Amino acid sequence: MVTPPHVRTDQVVDFDFYRPCTPGGDPFLAWKSLQDGPAMRWTPHNGGHWIATRGADIKEILTDWERFSSSCAFIPKTDRPRAVPLEYDPPEHAPLRKMLIPAMTPSAVRIWVDEARALVPELGQHLIGRQDLAVGLPGDAPVRRHAVRQAVALEAV
Repeated sequence: MVTPPHVRTDQVVDFDFYRPCTPGGDPFLAWKSLQDGPAMRWTPHNGGHWIATRGADIKEILTDWERFSSSCAFIPKTDRPRAVPLEYDPPEHAPLRKMLIPAMTPSAVRIWVDEARALVPELGQHLIGRQDLAVGLPGDAPVRRHAVRQAVALEAV
C-alpha cells in the first residue's frame, strides 16, 4: 500500500493492528508507543488506515457520525454485508438499535452474571500460557457461551 500524498511523513507508522508486536512481545507497550508520535497516525498495513491515539480524538470520532461514518468499521475494508447495527449511522441505525436495547439493559444482563462468573475462570484455565486465545479455548466454548445466553444449564450442553 502506497502512502497517500496528503499524509505527512511523521504520521506514518509501521503498525499492524492484528500483530501489534513480535511474538512474545508486549502488545500493550506496542499500542502505547503509538502515543509517542502525532495524535493521528497512518499505517499502510491492512489496506492502509488511520489510528487515533488520544482519548479526546477517539471520543470525537465515535460521536461525530457525519464526519466519521461507521459504515466501514472493520479493517481491512472488504466487500461484505454491513455488521448490524455497528456499521449503520443515524438515523438508519435507530430501528436496529431499538430491537437490541431490551436485551442490553442492566436488568436483562444481570441474569447472566452468575453463569458468566462460573464460566470465565473455567475457560480461563485453558488460556494460561497461550499467545493465541482462540486456539486455547476448548472446542465447545462457543456452544457453552450460547448456552449461557439461552439460559440453558451448562451441564445439559
